[in-house]
Parts: sequence; structure tokens; C-alpha cells
Amino acid sequence: MDAGRVPAARMTGLARYGLTSKAPTLKRLEVTRQTATLLATVRHLETATVDDALDLLRALMATKLLAKAERMSNDAKPWRRLVFADPDVPHGLVGKAAYSFCVLEHLHRSLCRRDVFARDGDRWGDPRAKLLAGGTVE
Repeated sequence: MDAGRVPAARMTGLARYGLTSKAPTLKRLEVTRQTATLLATVRHLETATVDDALDLLRALMATKLLAKAERMSNDAKPWRRLVFADPDVPHGLVGKAAYSFCVLEHLHRSLCRRDVFARDGDRWGDPRAKLLAGGTVE
């Protein structure tokens, strides 16, 4: 369902109402208001879930994966040794775990630099998407 024409403040208000109301209260709403409230609530929860998952990724990368890998090697790019110097992988091939770590590290850095955005995310979304489009503002 396209909710692009609904003002952001209206969507926020409907989502807040949907999150704070009990099920019987929502059930008594007129059908169009009930549908709008449930849609706004689901969109809000979807955005919050994306942001929370990326916050968790950032925390894990900073505290567990990157910090541990940097402690284990003196290299600024800890994945480099894992990818190119793994004795268990034949020369010229890359191990699956090392490649996954490399991809996660690059995703983490790109998110922090704001080179990559989460679609519909608040904290991790593209801030340019929330700018007014079209003509000048009076």
C-alpha cells in the first residue's frame, strides 16, 4: 500500500495511537481508520526493526569482531591476513568465513561513513530522502 502522500506527522500520530491502544479499541475503529492505523503502526515497527538491527551490527562490529581482530593483528585492516594468508585454503582462493568478515567490515564502515543507507530507516536511512522535492519553499 502506498502511503507516500500521507504527511509524516499524520503517520507518526497514527502509529503512536496504534502502539498505545488496546486491541478492542482498535477493533471498534471505523474500517478506513483501522486500516490506516494498522498500516502506520506496521511501517513504524518496520523502520524501528531495521534501525535496531543495524545498531546491533554496529555494536557487535565495534566491540566483538573488529576490536578482537585488531587486537590479534597489528594491521589496520584485520581481515587482510585472514583472507590472503589462510593456510587451510588453497592459494588463489578465499575462505568463506574470511570473505564474510571482509564484507561485514566494509558494510560497517560504509554505514558509519553514510555511503550506504537502509531503505526506510530513520537512524540509518538516507537523510536526503526526507528533503522536500521539487520547487522552492516559500
